[in-house]
Amino acid sequence: MENKNYTDLSGRLIRIEERVISLFKICSRIEMQQEKIDKNKNDLTVIKTWGTISIFIVPLIVSIIIGRI
Repeated sequence: MENKNYTDLSGRLIRIEERVISLFKICSRIEMQQEKIDKNKNDLTVIKTWGTISIFIVPLIVSIIIGRI
């Protein structure tokens, strides 16, 4: 009887350990994805900044060039 309880407990512990390992793997993948998302947000911010700057600078340069011709 006690041997059966021991095998049941050891089986449950093994399944729990496997679940914990898979959860750690999932957490590490989520962290990697989060890092990629943060990098992409930074890249988008840079693109938006340069786009905003070019909206104001390009017409100014064009008007200066046209005014000198």
